[in-house]
Amino acid sequence: MKGIWKKYKENYSSIFSLGIPILISQLGMIVVAFADNIMVGRYSTEALASASFVNNVFNVATFACLGFSYGLTPLIGALFTQKRDTTIGGMIKN
Repeated sequence: MKGIWKKYKENYSSIFSLGIPILISQLGMIVVAFADNIMVGRYSTEALASASFVNNVFNVATFACLGFSYGLTPLIGALFTQKRDTTIGGMIKN
């Protein structure tokens, strides 16, 4: 295991540096939803239920967008290595 860590140390550090902003943004979304629920929960049970529902709908939309971007990444990477920039632009527009 130590040999693998030393061999790919540069790759791990670059992956962690790319993942830290994503982690922070996800934690930020959780904190905002939690704060919303605390504030709205003081009004009524119905208001708390509606706020929780809206937060969950927003999360579904966010995860759907993330799924599309994760699916496009290997396709755009392949087109980038082939230097097909116009095709990349069309794929992103679609």
